[in-house]
Amino acid sequence: MSAKHDISIDLVKAIGILAIVLGHYGFAIDFVFSFHVPLFFIIGGWLYKSKPFIEGVKGDAKRLLVPYALTACFIALWKSLALWRIDQTDLIGNEWLSALLGGGCPQSYILLGECEPIGAIWFLMALFICRIVYNVLDKKLSKNVLSVICISISVVSVVCYNHILQLPFNILQGLSALIFYDFGRRLKAFTQTREVTSWMVVGCIVVWMIAIHFSFMSMVNCRYDCYPLDIVGAICATCVCMYVCIRLPKNKIINLLAWIGRNSMGLLCLHLIDLDCGVIYKIQKWTGIHIIPNKFIHFLVVVVLSCLIIWVYNIISNKIKN
Repeated sequence: MSAKHDISIDLVKAIGILAIVLGHYGFAIDFVFSFHVPLFFIIGGWLYKSKPFIEGVKGDAKRLLVPYALTACFIALWKSLALWRIDQTDLIGNEWLSALLGGGCPQSYILLGECEPIGAIWFLMALFICRIVYNVLDKKLSKNVLSVICISISVVSVVCYNHILQLPFNILQGLSALIFYDFGRRLKAFTQTREVTSWMVVGCIVVWMIAIHFSFMSMVNCRYDCYPLDIVGAICATCVCMYVCIRLPKNKIINLLAWIGRNSMGLLCLHLIDLDCGVIYKIQKWTGIHIIPNKFIHFLVVVVLSCLIIWVYNIISNKIKN
């Protein structure tokens, strides 16, 4: 898998982010939720490199928490202005609290009670928690012990979320993802020494389909209808995606998908702004031009517009740097 490592990873990330956006518009929920978020944790483990603690925290904060903060503040400000316009200023504080806590769905926190969600960027906080904790554990434990500890923490976190208490900042979601993160690292080591056969891929597809049919998983609220099956199904789905992406021929379409994968962070944040603030629908209302007949067209418009914004941003950013 290492020969085309860079572009194949970008392609897998493109599949993941497009699946996330599709899922948020209600398409193929069971299929999409079976792998879309775990895929990014597995890719994170694949790309993992041990770093000094402070360096790791600073780097991950810049890559994950800064985009989170910018997007969350924009959404909170937009909603605050909307509440101010309809004279419901008493609810503005709730929007900024949601931005601070980072919940991906309505949650009941200890001492704070019910809090509204900020949306899909909960994933950035969870990934930050996962990366920091994994980096610390990796320095203290041997490889096999590390894997056992990651599995154990994942199980305990899921149980805690569903039966004991829910913590802010997506702490439990991030800890529950350690099992995926560690597997990504092990998968990379495995593929460097062994050949992945077509029979292995067929087996992964079968397990993945079984997981879709008999269970359901949603990492945002630590929901695993059948924990072992959901975990294995998501892992198998990611393996299938990687196997396919490595073998895709290079052409303009593939290069475009790889570009989307490299810019998946920007697409996630811009998509959430539209999802939470209804930007596209408001533009239609203000202009009187209705170009969104259904949710699939909405999905396409959001992806295209987001890509154009990211492309322009990259051009301007590169010119400033040069």
